[in-house]
Amino acid sequence: MLKADVLPQFKKMRIKITNKPISQQKEILEVKFNMWKGEIEQINDVLVIGIKI
Repeated sequence: MLKADVLPQFKKMRIKITNKPISQQKEILEVKFNMWKGEIEQINDVLVIGIKI
């Protein structure tokens, strides 16, 4: 998947899971990332920071 395709989908997913508890958000993000990555070796770092206000 191209970088340009990933960002809009990621933003939509973040909005969709906003009202869920932080621990559940983390789990959802990990599952989605691993599905997207598949069997390909990860060569770049990924950082997602969540802040509750």
